[in-house]
Amino acid sequence: MNLLKKEWLFFIFLLLFFILFFIQKPTLTQINSYIDWKTIRALSALLLIATAFKLSNYFDVFAAKTVTHFKTERTLAFAFVLLGTFLSMFLTNDIMLFIIVPLTLAFSNQIKNNLTKLVIFEAIAVNVGSELTPFGNPQNIFLFRQMDISVIDFIEKMSIIFIPKFILLIIFVLVFFRKKSFKSK
Repeated sequence: MNLLKKEWLFFIFLLLFFILFFIQKPTLTQINSYIDWKTIRALSALLLIATAFKLSNYFDVFAAKTVTHFKTERTLAFAFVLLGTFLSMFLTNDIMLFIIVPLTLAFSNQIKNNLTKLVIFEAIAVNVGSELTPFGNPQNIFLFRQMDISVIDFIEKMSIIFIPKFILLIIFVLVFFRKKSFKSK
C-alpha cells in the first residue's frame, strides 16, 4: 500500500494502459509496429558503451591521474561543462550523463571540495549540447528519422536554440564557480 501511495501516477498510467489495451485489442503485429526498433538498438548500443566505461574503473584511474591539472573549481567546471556539451552532441544526453557524472564522482573521491553543484551544471550542459545534432537525444533521433533533411540542415535549424543557451550556460559557470582551489583528501 505504501508503494501505491508513493508511485500513484505510475499506477494510474498502468491502469489506463490496460483499459486502452483491452478496448483496442491490438495484435502482436500492431504492437510491434508501434515500436521504433532502430532507435532502441542505437540507444542500447550507446548505453552498453557507457556501462563498459563505468565498469572498467577507467573513471577512477583518469581522475587520479588528472586531478592535479585542474587548479580551481572553475577550471574543472569549465572542462566538464564543455566536455558534456560537446560529447552530448554525438552521444545522447542520457548516455553522456552515464559517463560524466561517474567521472565527476571519481574526481570528488580525490578532493575534499563539494562537486554537487557541478553535477547539476553537467545535466544542464548535456541537455543544451544534445539539442544541436540529430543524434544528441532520443527525441532528435526520432525526429531526424521522420524528417527528410540533411544533418547540416538539422544543425543549422537547431543552432538558433543552441547558441543562446550555450552562452548563458558559460555565463552561469563564470558566476557560480569561483577560483577556489582544490583541497586534496
